[in-house]
Amino acid sequence: MAPIGLSMKSYSVELADYLGITPLAVYERQRVLVRLGVLDSIEGRGPHSGVRATPSAVAVLLVGALFADNLSEIDDRVVRLLNAKPTPMERRLERYEDQQAHLESAERQLHALGRKPALRPLASPAKITCSITGAGNFRDAVAALLTSETLASQVEFLIINRSLQLGIIRTRDARISPFGKARSKKPRLEVEARFPGELVMKIASDLNVMSTIKEHSS
Repeated sequence: MAPIGLSMKSYSVELADYLGITPLAVYERQRVLVRLGVLDSIEGRGPHSGVRATPSAVAVLLVGALFADNLSEIDDRVVRLLNAKPTPMERRLERYEDQQAHLESAERQLHALGRKPALRPLASPAKITCSITGAGNFRDAVAALLTSETLASQVEFLIINRSLQLGIIRTRDARISPFGKARSKKPRLEVEARFPGELVMKIASDLNVMSTIKEHSS
C-alpha cells in the first residue's frame, strides 16, 4: 500500500518558493540534516523513499534553512537550536547546574576534612514549556504550529536569531516564546531571519491537505 502523505521531494517546489530558494537548495539542506541525524530518511529508491513531508520533518528543514544561508553553516548548532528548551527553562537549568556544582564542591571539601556531608540534595527544577504551543523544545514547538492551522494562524513571525542561536515564536497579539540561551552576553551585531506568519499558515494548510493524499508510483 502506498504511504499516506507526500515525500519532501514532492513538496520541495512549494517549500522552496516560501523560503526564496531553489528546490535543489531545499534538497541539499535536507541531505545535510539527514547526515546530522535530525531527519529520518526511508531507505530505498522511488517515490516512497526519502524523507516524508511530516510537520516534524518540515519544521527541521524550515529551522535549518532559516538558520543559515550557506550549507557549511548548517552544523551541530542547528541541532542544539532544534533541541533548545524554552529560555526560562534553559535559565532555570543553568541555575540548577551551578547550584549542583557548588553542592558537589562543598561535599568534596567536607570529605577531604573527614566530615560526613549532611547537605540536602537539590530538587530537580520544575518543567517549563512553550507558552504558545505547550512544547518542550523548539523543534516540537515549530512542528506544533505546522500541525495546527489554528495555532499557525496566531503567528506573526517565526524568528531565528542566527547570532545568538535563539528561536522565537511571536504571535499577532504580542506574545513571545523564546527558545535557547544567548551564546554571547556581550553587545554584538545580531542577524535575524524572520519567517512571516502567513507562510507558517500556508505550510500548515499544505501539510493538512497532503496528510490525506496517497503517493503512488508513476
